Amino acid sequence: MTGRLAELAQQRARLEARAGELRARERTLARQDDARRKIVVGAVVLRAVETDERARSWLVGCLRKTVAARDLHLFADLLSGRGDDA
Repeated sequence: MTGRLAELAQQRARLEARAGELRARERTLARQDDARRKIVVGAVVLRAVETDERARSWLVGCLRKTVAARDLHLFADLLSGRGDDA
């Protein structure tokens, strides 16, 4: 009887470990999907900014309100001149 309990305890431990691995993999995939989604949306917005001045003004306003000063250099091309309102 004790042998069977030990065997079942080991089996349970293996299953719990596997479940933990699967949960970790799910979190990893969710983060990857989230990152890809942001990249795609960013590409769409940047494409719109190239041809639509309203979209550009909106994006510049959002960037100035929300982006940390240390990251503004990443958007220098958008924030420089070219008819933006600041």
